Amino acid sequence: MSANPAVLFGNQFLSYLLVFVVFVVVVGIAVTVGIIVAKKRAAKKEAQAIAQSEIEDDELPFTNN
Repeated sequence: MSANPAVLFGNQFLSYLLVFVVFVVVVGIAVTVGIIVAKKRAAKKEAQAIAQSEIEDDELPFTNN
């Protein structure tokens, strides 16, 4: 007894749909993690630049105008 072609098609379609949904979820997680890492890296660089500029400002001689 063979299965109805519509049922076979539905099973295959749902199988590929499930794979696609899993793929989209994994890509979404990867993009979110990438954005978080990029923001943290940018904030760290900005903090280092501010600290470096404060060090350079401290090395300048004090002058009264």
